Amino acid sequence: MDTIANYIPARLTAVLMMLATLLLRENWRKAWRILQRDRKNTASLNAGWTISTMAGALNIQLEKPGFYIIGDNNDLVPIHIKKALRIMMLTAILFGVSIILPLLVLRTLITAWII
Repeated sequence: MDTIANYIPARLTAVLMMLATLLLRENWRKAWRILQRDRKNTASLNAGWTISTMAGALNIQLEKPGFYIIGDNNDLVPIHIKKALRIMMLTAILFGVSIILPLLVLRTLITAWII
């Protein structure tokens, strides 16, 4: 059930992460390339989408030993934490603006129409 429920959100999040990467002037092309190449490296149909997008955006390798390796083998440094947090925060903001805000407006309009 989890796989079905998260099928669309995982892909939408990957797209919003790439947009956030572009807006933050990080490597969105690499994020796209690694997404296309490595998204199927996890056992989950959904997990690889966001993991591979972030690995590509940061030009790093993310690994769960014995399960998957995603991205290119580049060293992790502390600046990657800051960059990942910036991408995550902007992705959340973009989600709010593109999904939550329109739903709230629609709810308000429907409520006003019913009353």
